[in-house]
Amino acid sequence: MELEELLEKLSKLRLFQKDGKRAPHKPILLLYALGQWQHGRTEIHWAEHEERLQGLLAQFSNGKPSMENPFVRLTNDASGSLWELTNYAYQLGDNYSAKRLRDAGASGRFGQEVMDVLRMDPMNLHQIAAFVLEAEFPQSLHEDILSACGIEYEAVSVHSASEKRKRDPQFREKVLTAYGRKCAICGYDVRLGDQLIGLEAAHIQWHNKGGPDITQNGLALCALHHKMFDFGLLGFSDHAEVLISRKGNGSSSYERLLEYDQKAISLPRFQEDQPDPAYFAWQRREVFRG
Repeated sequence: MELEELLEKLSKLRLFQKDGKRAPHKPILLLYALGQWQHGRTEIHWAEHEERLQGLLAQFSNGKPSMENPFVRLTNDASGSLWELTNYAYQLGDNYSAKRLRDAGASGRFGQEVMDVLRMDPMNLHQIAAFVLEAEFPQSLHEDILSACGIEYEAVSVHSASEKRKRDPQFREKVLTAYGRKCAICGYDVRLGDQLIGLEAAHIQWHNKGGPDITQNGLALCALHHKMFDFGLLGFSDHAEVLISRKGNGSSSYERLLEYDQKAISLPRFQEDQPDPAYFAWQRREVFRG
């Protein structure tokens, strides 16, 4: 198998969905397995790695942390060429569980064709990691995910057989202009001369999940609030009021964050630039931790 063929197969991963909510369990498992591979570990013993895998789900998914499902079901993707199990004979319809995987001494590993691609060129690992990240997560979370999965990463340009949506290079400028070049939540607007420092244009519905590059799907946020937004610590009501997740915690910094709870953000002057509630609804369903 060539790298391009593998990326094409990864683009067709069957991801579990419930009530329309995304479940990035398989992508997280693949990234974790890449991190293990990079450190010389080809086998992932379920009993040894279960706690870490469940923790990754809790950190980067707002769904139930249940990694046993992708650990087993990834064997069904791409005719079984991506992932295989040892010490566990899985059949469709099995009533498997984390306990059964532990009791069986089950392990998972990349399929032989994937391992051949990884051995062919060390940079292929970086290509695969970049492809999975760009397909499933916003840029603001990439560094955190790579670190959590133990991947020592070198940035690469990703090429694949599947056509990717192009980004509008004017999106950032349009959004920052609409919001008066200030964070919509806290009003942050620090500059060095005329250069804005740490103010970003955030997609409400992520671009890689169909969110368009239009001001109605954008927010001007400082780097800190952008990160919180994409992690799901922040959300917004249909009326553009700040929502703070009940799952957050901290000391004085978190108390200051709570001061924004239920407060309306600063909206663009022109109504046609203001956020569409449909995009807020997507973020609450897919990302916000409730």
